[in-house]
Amino acid sequence: MGRVMRQLVCLLCVFTFVLAITGIKLGAADEPVIFMVFENNIVRDKTATPRIAQDTMPFVEDGYVYVYYGHFSYFNNLTAFYNSRLQQAVVFNLNQKLFFDMSNNQTYDDAGNMYTSLAKWHNGKVYLPARTVCERFDMYYSYVPGASPAPVLRIEIDQSPMADSLFLEGHSRFLRELYDEYQNSFIPTPTEPNETTAPPVTTVPPRQPAKLVYVAYFGPINEYTQNVLDALDSVGRKAAFFITPDSILQHAGLVRQIYAQGHTLGLYISGFNGPEDLETLIKDGNNTLRDAVMTKARLVCLEGGSEAAGQQCRDTVINLGLRMWDATVFAPTDVTKVSTLTSRLNTALDNATKTSVVAVRPTKLEVDTLPGVLAHIRDGNFSYLTIKDWDTPLNSAIDVR
Repeated sequence: MGRVMRQLVCLLCVFTFVLAITGIKLGAADEPVIFMVFENNIVRDKTATPRIAQDTMPFVEDGYVYVYYGHFSYFNNLTAFYNSRLQQAVVFNLNQKLFFDMSNNQTYDDAGNMYTSLAKWHNGKVYLPARTVCERFDMYYSYVPGASPAPVLRIEIDQSPMADSLFLEGHSRFLRELYDEYQNSFIPTPTEPNETTAPPVTTVPPRQPAKLVYVAYFGPINEYTQNVLDALDSVGRKAAFFITPDSILQHAGLVRQIYAQGHTLGLYISGFNGPEDLETLIKDGNNTLRDAVMTKARLVCLEGGSEAAGQQCRDTVINLGLRMWDATVFAPTDVTKVSTLTSRLNTALDNATKTSVVAVRPTKLEVDTLPGVLAHIRDGNFSYLTIKDWDTPLNSAIDVR
């Protein structure tokens, strides 16, 4: 019996060695899935299949969650790079730096403080302890190991973002979709049997390119704004909020929530009388926004549209370093029912010949219509985009420069 057991142990060792040198996989994936959420956006590669990749996925070791160093440059307030000659990774902003000296196994900041957590090599890349970086740069850090279908790492610039439970509830379906897609990528494609006769040739019409669609909020913050946020969050989408300056301080908490959830903030300027008045309103609006959320808008929408504002007003906006956006799909004023308005807006999207910017104004009718429009965009041949601070307008605003 002892001899048989020794033989089995030897065979097991040989089998393990063969697996190690050949890289044969016994399971669906070598390492567990960990989702990354930066600024309330699930990090993935929209152009790849699967959209999450093992070679840059976080991993857990010695009680720390490690993140590929290049991911920290995702945040507007941070830059990260690795110096291969010095074997040193650096994360920094305008005010401070954090050094990961891999040649000497040291971590320290520009104030001389030493840290116990170190950078590590993983999958041929440099990974950094996420909590250490977040604590140094005053960023929100949360790791939810019990999340379904896989653990979730959240990093946010704002220290008071949406609760983890609310985020996970609103994105559960999309997380499951990404997880299943990733696991299915490890299932071998079955080999087709050799056929003696060629299968019939079927002609498949080419798929039309997806239409680009933005959704944007235009107007004051009011009692319906929260419903807009809930509708967007239920489908995991972000939008631009062009808000009136006079409503910012009245609803500063809600404005901070909009910003913390990863939406883009812009100004909606109305009632201006010429370029000088417009410049004053924009500057005052940005000062108000800075007082509320410590940021400034780089996007603006002018009441009545950029074309109607005139060339001098458009030049004023551009000279202030802002980008103008116009809506292209509006709710008609002669509709009073949600179902009718939803149908009209969806038809307008279907018939659009160029990029669409769907306007959501803070009225009960338009806000109640939003879930149906978002569902139509999701299920149709559309590519949903989010207006960002650095985006150049793709609609009529650029045509009237």
